[in-house]
Amino acid sequence: MLPAPVSLIEPALCHARAALERQAFSDARAAIASAHAALDLHRPPRYESYAPTSTLRDSLENTPDFVREAVWAELPERYGDPAQITRCVVAIAANAALYDDSALRIVTHCEGETPCVSLILDGPGMFSDVVTLGGMIEMPFEIFEARWTAATRGGRIDRTPEGVTLRFSGMRAVPESAAGLEGPLARLAEALAAIDAGASGKAMDAIDAILEIIDAEARLPEPTDLAALVKEVVADAGALLDAANLRIELLCGDALPPIPVRRDACYAAVRNILRYALRAFPKGGGIVLLLEYEAPRRCAILSVACQGPERRQAGSHYLDSARRCLVRLHDGAWDCAEDAAGVTLTCTLPDAAGRALDAWMPHWERFSDRARQMLRLLRSGGHALPEAFVLEGVLEDELARWLLPRYESAAVVNMAHEMNALPSGLPASSTDRLEKALAHIRRGKPRKETARPPYAAEIIWAFGTTHRHRAALGIDRCDEETLRTLCAALRCAPPDFRTALCILAELILPHGDGCAFP
Repeated sequence: MLPAPVSLIEPALCHARAALERQAFSDARAAIASAHAALDLHRPPRYESYAPTSTLRDSLENTPDFVREAVWAELPERYGDPAQITRCVVAIAANAALYDDSALRIVTHCEGETPCVSLILDGPGMFSDVVTLGGMIEMPFEIFEARWTAATRGGRIDRTPEGVTLRFSGMRAVPESAAGLEGPLARLAEALAAIDAGASGKAMDAIDAILEIIDAEARLPEPTDLAALVKEVVADAGALLDAANLRIELLCGDALPPIPVRRDACYAAVRNILRYALRAFPKGGGIVLLLEYEAPRRCAILSVACQGPERRQAGSHYLDSARRCLVRLHDGAWDCAEDAAGVTLTCTLPDAAGRALDAWMPHWERFSDRARQMLRLLRSGGHALPEAFVLEGVLEDELARWLLPRYESAAVVNMAHEMNALPSGLPASSTDRLEKALAHIRRGKPRKETARPPYAAEIIWAFGTTHRHRAALGIDRCDEETLRTLCAALRCAPPDFRTALCILAELILPHGDGCAFP
């Protein structure tokens, strides 16, 4: 099982990969460094003796301008993981939301026998519930509380209106750390070293190796209702969008078929597009999502238009992740257009099942809604039943849908009265079966049995004698050789399902008959 932190760094890795492709090596390095920091924070601690004051002072002395004053009182030596401890303090301090003329004060002190480091707000400000590492990887504050406890072997974090106090003791239970991070951490270190050495190809290989691990853990493609998936993402993000004053409108086209996709990956892609909007439009705005299906190209298209009074260059790593999902994992297409009004994304997802059916059984879209659903499941790997079993049900349903209404028409009933159940000329034909079917038609109450493959073959061949008979049954576009092929396919034991269905779809069923989606 893939450790959860590895999936957490996926957007940063996608951004690093995109930056390497455009030779923006400093951007790539920053993204990889943030991913390495996130994983290093979650690994099992490596405990050793250290001096808290000097460890923190060395890391925070050259802090940005948001630190107004640092008071470094000496603290007693402790036993813990100094690298993780420092990472927690630096990340929490860097994510303080400060207003004009506000700053932080950093003070090391003891409360009784408990060593502490306090991050004190000097002026209006707050500590966010979400901490961002390297400007890319977001983690809830609770994760930092747990990692601080693990790194200090029992410390805790207290939040007050004045700031945050990180205590080096105070908790009895130490949370477990994620196992299995050694490989990804080694790959990230390898990527950083490769960039520093000017070997961008090796850095790309290291990133791809981690992404392959992430992809291998994801669910395989399965038939998915994309409209329901997008609605679920929007509902889950509703509170965040409302808080950011981002209005959202979702428009879904009619008759969207289920498309085989990696559901988890597509959910994350749509969620990351919304995350991008949250970062790129800090003063609010509007998002319009339009989901449509293009039958001629067999693809779904998701268009996302984002507008707002102010746009900043932020959150592009989320778009890099969404693009990789759609293009790399689904062989789709991606277009990002920017103008003064905002950003418009056009994401195209190919309908692999529909394209496979077009090649395997042309004109399959003329079948009933239920038949098309079953064929889609068959070609998308979403059905555990044998192919012959599924095709048998589809063939019987389509024969009944076509023949039973024809059997009840006045023209066919009258012709049935004129016919005699003579030998049909088909190999292994059955006059008894033909007479039984004709008898039901003459009474005007045909049973579904008379539309099943063996009976259908006899009736179709019997009505193939003249153009008038063929027109009454709806087989006037079939020549004699085609009728012979169709009847032979129906009379096989078992029937040749695909041959019979291909002829039905191409030459007998009218286009759009019973269609609920293309």
